[in-house]
Amino acid sequence: EVTDGLDNEAMIGKYKFMAALTPLGLMESEAQKLFDLVDNNGDGELSVIEFVKGVHRFAPACVLEDLSVRCCQEYGVIRQAFVGISSRKWAEQLNTKAFVKKLTSLRLMASSGTDDMDVQAIFDLLDVNNEGAVTIGRLSASLAASGAGAMAKLPPHERDIRARETVH
Repeated sequence: EVTDGLDNEAMIGKYKFMAALTPLGLMESEAQKLFDLVDNNGDGELSVIEFVKGVHRFAPACVLEDLSVRCCQEYGVIRQAFVGISSRKWAEQLNTKAFVKKLTSLRLMASSGTDDMDVQAIFDLLDVNNEGAVTIGRLSASLAASGAGAMAKLPPHERDIRARETVH
């Protein structure tokens, strides 16, 4: 287990936890909710074990973040990364090596193999049935469901135009 051998005496309070997370882009209410979810015993402090278990519990959602960002940087929006893929290829079962090759061909991973993205963690997250295979369809759906990058961020003037159109 991840928490074996950890000292459980160090504690972090809710406000210190929130103060550490809000500069990272979390709203205060989000940081507070996250703290409450991780604080298993509800004592208002996180032990090392609670913190580690919380990170372990919520980290899978973060695994796709780097890939989502790369899709947006390369293609503008996530769905554009997969536009040219045929329906047969969409459902094709890919092992880890084929998955890496596909990410590289989509320009979502460096071809040099020196990429710092945790491809194995992404593969493991997508391989929900532990079959040793994933599909591009599942990757695309997971990236879209993760939220960030599902839609293109509009420049301020275009956003204002759309807002006016929606209101009128």
